Amino acid sequence: MSQRGGSWAINTSGRLLSFSSLSATNDPGAAGMLRLAAAGDTALAQSWGAAASIDSGIAALDGRMCMQLLGAKLLYFWVDDQPRCMIGLLRETRDSAAVGIVYTPATFRGQGYATAAMTALCKLLDERGVANRYLWTDPKSDGANALARKLGCGFVYDSLDIDCA
Repeated sequence: MSQRGGSWAINTSGRLLSFSSLSATNDPGAAGMLRLAAAGDTALAQSWGAAASIDSGIAALDGRMCMQLLGAKLLYFWVDDQPRCMIGLLRETRDSAAVGIVYTPATFRGQGYATAAMTALCKLLDERGVANRYLWTDPKSDGANALARKLGCGFVYDSLDIDCA
């Protein structure tokens, strides 16, 4: 077999996890409520989306993506006296939902906002009859791994996005 020239590099890595409504209710997290993002959240969605993209290293999950999710009614904020955490559903069907963005600004991390938001999202998905729930994470993220443990997530698969030149 002949060798071809060129190079490759790992662009991003990801892990798909599954979670259920029962496992997500073990820790209610912080006080507040989950609300659907509205037109008035445009600047916040863009800003937090850009920050989430930088934190995760996933360029596609940026402010533009968050604006698309906002327009599609797939973007949520956990709010007490102000927004504390943002959740983006990358897709939702009759039976399944995939969460691809869970972002809490650094100043609010470690206070249970992401857990509370995901617990509330599970209740919302229960009401809609959505049985299959997935969470896309960065396997190198300590925060994502901690949230996955709290939610009782199960492993589905690991993925690599490879750039070839």
